[in-house]
Amino acid sequence: MGRETVNQAHPIELRGSFLGIAVGEYQHSNDHRELVRARELAALLEGFGYRPTVLENPTIGELRTGLREWRQRPDTARSPVLLAWSGRATAVGDVLRLAARDTSAASEPGCSYRPESLVENALGSGADQILLLIDTCRADRDAVHAVHVALGDWAKRTCPPGGAGWLGVLANCPGDDTTEDTAEDTAEDTADDQDAVGSGILLEAAGRLLRAGPSSGTYRRAWSVQNAGITGQELLQTLRDELTDDEQSLVHVESGTARVMFPNPRWRPAQVMFPNPRWRPVQRPHLVEHLVAASRGAAPQDEGWFFTGRRAVLGQIVAWMHTEAPGAFVVTGSAGCGKSAVLGRIVALSETAERAALLEHAPLEPADPDPRLGAIDAAVHLRGMGALDLATALADCLGLPAPESCWQLVAAVATTSYPPILVLDGVDEAIPEQVDKIVTDLLAPLAVVASVLLATRHQEFPLGRPTAGELGFVRLGELFGPATPVVDLDAEAGTAEDIERYVAS
Repeated sequence: MGRETVNQAHPIELRGSFLGIAVGEYQHSNDHRELVRARELAALLEGFGYRPTVLENPTIGELRTGLREWRQRPDTARSPVLLAWSGRATAVGDVLRLAARDTSAASEPGCSYRPESLVENALGSGADQILLLIDTCRADRDAVHAVHVALGDWAKRTCPPGGAGWLGVLANCPGDDTTEDTAEDTAEDTADDQDAVGSGILLEAAGRLLRAGPSSGTYRRAWSVQNAGITGQELLQTLRDELTDDEQSLVHVESGTARVMFPNPRWRPAQVMFPNPRWRPVQRPHLVEHLVAASRGAAPQDEGWFFTGRRAVLGQIVAWMHTEAPGAFVVTGSAGCGKSAVLGRIVALSETAERAALLEHAPLEPADPDPRLGAIDAAVHLRGMGALDLATALADCLGLPAPESCWQLVAAVATTSYPPILVLDGVDEAIPEQVDKIVTDLLAPLAVVASVLLATRHQEFPLGRPTAGELGFVRLGELFGPATPVVDLDAEAGTAEDIERYVAS
């Protein structure tokens, strides 16, 4: 297959490195399989800007030499790297070993290769985004468990959670379940094994995703037409989900902070037929500074980082966000309880510059919820706003035409290809006479077509106009439906302790 090229208009420019190791012939076996999957993946990645290297049927000596030469190339430093292994695996005790062409069934450890050593070579190259795909045939289940533990520990040591680098591993290691088979079954299984050697189920799936995106009908935000790039984490997680139905025995480990490694094949540039006379350059709204400062636990004019705690509510919000479904999530509580800090933390981890600053100050720990970079589509502080002010601000954030009414904005949001995530802070700080219109004409209908995360001191808002000296009130939880999460920070366990730690800091 010839070299494939990505659309020249694609905004993602990559300079990465691909190392494929494919073994389809063995000196101690009659197996022989074509190595087309590794070659196809190499050609595809070359079109993306990767420099490909494929080692075909290497002996253990040739493998070590090839890895050393690849590791020492200057183009791998500070670049994304994809390593792929396709071939047999053998168990030496409870350790999984990858078989080279001259590896025998009773091989000593020195004549086979550890999966961890592939990671060591990638790290030695200076790469900062590393994805390792291991596609084997049958392997002992104890050895599969051992490699899961070993690679998981290795990933966390070399790419700590929240750090600048990222390491992800997905290994397809079907277990050996033939111990109780009859002789006839064993013969059939042996034939099946021969068919599996070098067949590259995992590599085939990776190539398919990078060419066309996911095959399932489930919506995936990362692969939407608006998203130009895919991280290694997103590719790995989608691969895992795509292969689940194939009854593969998958080992999945990852750690660190993932950044874009591949172009999204489903990305499409926006089609513009006529210039918008109302277009203005998008600037970061000053009101968002309120949320950014709150994410640090500081006043807008202050420097420093003081945010602490709140893992429980942050975890609930992130889990809700990752469902990628329309709806609402309400955070409420008294003044000073940390509503803006919670929403600000979500916004800051989604925004490139603020996320980098936050992680430099305090890298995420394994227990810290992470909404992921680029998760938030719009963030607005409602202080002093009316309904049309809010609609206009949201349209500006989303790149939509300036609306002439609230319903015009809702209609425009409904046409987007995925439910955008909107963060609205200070609903109770909007113009008092406009609150009912904001709730009925914007918040309620937007929750049908978007994911709306909002914070307010009050859970009840007046609806309609006063009649006969009486006001009608509605609780936000009732307005959005009984399944809507409503978190009262005043009632959250640990609130007092979080505030004490904040004051002490």
